Amino acid sequence: MDGLFHPEDMVVKQPMLSREEMLNGVGQILDWVHGPGTKLLDSQRELPRDFEEAERIRKNHEQFEFKCMQALANYASLRDVRTNDNELAERLEKLEITIQDFLRRLQSRRQAVVSLYTFFRLRRDLDSYFKEIADMLVWTDNQQQHQQQRIEETEHYLRQVEKLLRFGESLYQQFCSEAERIRIVITFKEILD
Repeated sequence: MDGLFHPEDMVVKQPMLSREEMLNGVGQILDWVHGPGTKLLDSQRELPRDFEEAERIRKNHEQFEFKCMQALANYASLRDVRTNDNELAERLEKLEITIQDFLRRLQSRRQAVVSLYTFFRLRRDLDSYFKEIADMLVWTDNQQQHQQQRIEETEHYLRQVEKLLRFGESLYQQFCSEAERIRIVITFKEILD
């Protein structure tokens, strides 16, 4: 060993499958993508109206992606096959194109699902934030009406209100960013479809 890299020493490992097994494997993957895979992906068009629905849709999408993993694992085992067999090479190329298109659509759906989930989570947080502010202001009003409020308590609550306002501003900025990202994803999806 001279410590140098020699290209002839590099061995590309390919699956030890017969031609028929490879054609059969490609056919099974294509059948799944064009059949159940596309059907399931196309059926996932539900849009949430609140955080709970967004969370349910996100979980359903994660389960769907898990189902896709078997087909993608089978695809990965055939992906790097090189052959001089024209028919097999054409089928492998068709598989590559089909899988890449399917993955693009799956990624687009994932982006939409995650963005909507984040949007509704931020909206829930903002709602909670505004409720907390309203509750704090009502408590302060009640205290002022009874003339029992001390200066220290007022300063403490004003600091809390100030913290909540900064937090609310941050949530609002995240909320607006997520809304813009959803708009871009939907626009991009409309362009692709």
